[in-house]
Amino acid sequence: YAKLIMPQVDGIAAVSSASLDGLKQLYDLADKTVAQIPRGIDRQRIAPRRDRATVRAALGDSESTPVVVFVGSLTPEKRPDRLARVFAGVVKQLPEARLWVVGDGPLRAEFEQLVDDLGITGSVSLIGTSDEVGSFLGAADVLALTSDTEGLPGVILEAACLGVPAVATDVGGVSDAVTTGKTGILVDPDDEAAFTTQLS
Repeated sequence: YAKLIMPQVDGIAAVSSASLDGLKQLYDLADKTVAQIPRGIDRQRIAPRRDRATVRAALGDSESTPVVVFVGSLTPEKRPDRLARVFAGVVKQLPEARLWVVGDGPLRAEFEQLVDDLGITGSVSLIGTSDEVGSFLGAADVLALTSDTEGLPGVILEAACLGVPAVATDVGGVSDAVTTGKTGILVDPDDEAAFTTQLS
């Protein structure tokens, strides 16, 4: 990149301040136009098609059930293993809690096995990919984001549009979208105990 790509580009745009800072540390951008262009959300696309009660009833959950939702691919960088362990801790504190997993990916089988090993299969709904993300987000109580790396995750912005707070790992540009105590809570990605506590 430094030798072949960067000399050919006139400018750099990033979706978050953290991404932009990272690029500045990696490359000499003194002669480049550099800008942060915030990521936008299509409110119409994310608008729930079903109300909270209908979504919950379809998944066998009541209005009062504490529901955590995860939206994303089941891939290494999204850390579904961390999600499973953290949620197992939540279930120890709140046995009635439920986890909805909206998404799919190459680690699905491993995730299912870990969920089974942790004894929380009955507390987890694997929804798979869906074009109705807004309905699931809007019907949940909190979004969990367990990633090791992010730019500026659209799902956090989508959840915020629907009034759903996030408990998220403090990586990449997540802090551009989550202010602890106001729009959610940021946690150290290596502190799963703290993640469990905040999610509970």
